[in-house]
Amino acid sequence: MTAAAPTQHILPLARPVTALHGVGPERAAQLARLEIRTIADLLLHRPRRYEDRRHLVPIAQLQLGEAVTTRGTVVALGVKWYKQHTKSIFELILDDGTARLHCRWWNLPFMEKYFAVGNEVIVFGKPVELKPRTMGHPETEVVEAGGLSIYMLHDLGRLDLKPEAAGFRIVVYGHSHQPKLEEKNGVLYFNPGSAGPRRFSLPVSVGSLMIEAGTVRAELVELEIG
Repeated sequence: MTAAAPTQHILPLARPVTALHGVGPERAAQLARLEIRTIADLLLHRPRRYEDRRHLVPIAQLQLGEAVTTRGTVVALGVKWYKQHTKSIFELILDDGTARLHCRWWNLPFMEKYFAVGNEVIVFGKPVELKPRTMGHPETEVVEAGGLSIYMLHDLGRLDLKPEAAGFRIVVYGHSHQPKLEEKNGVLYFNPGSAGPRRFSLPVSVGSLMIEAGTVRAELVELEIG
């Protein structure tokens, strides 16, 4: 009679990260690049940085290169075009009563439609200049259009919330210059790409969001560049 092999028990913290809900082969490969292979590795992994966004700093107190959260009222905004209408800067100027802050985004002209003079806007970023005080591609908080909440940020990899749980219907982002349109868990993720000079083999594109009566229609348009 053959004796049964003893059952091997794996301690919970020694189990591979793939034992966690939502961690498949692709996510496991990303974690492995950070030397995270087990649940214990994940629990003991320290974040690269800690960002405290709870405290609002007056615009007049902003320091060069120091990441902060601030807020102000939109007093001016607009898009400037360069190089035969192939490059653009969208600029938003905020005033909080202590000073003014210039917020600038390259090649995202569609953002102009999401703001208006008089809006209260919260931004997070690092000042790149102090004369005038300027942030490049800061992250913005809640924006509403047509009754839908929109979250806009530069790098989707820095999204620090679950949009569906926070009540956002649309997430607009950039950074990769790769146009993309997808819907997950009832949230539309929209990257319009770049309308500037072609980068590598990426298409040159723009995006359009049409919001009406609580519904949204998104479109990506590839531009023909000679």
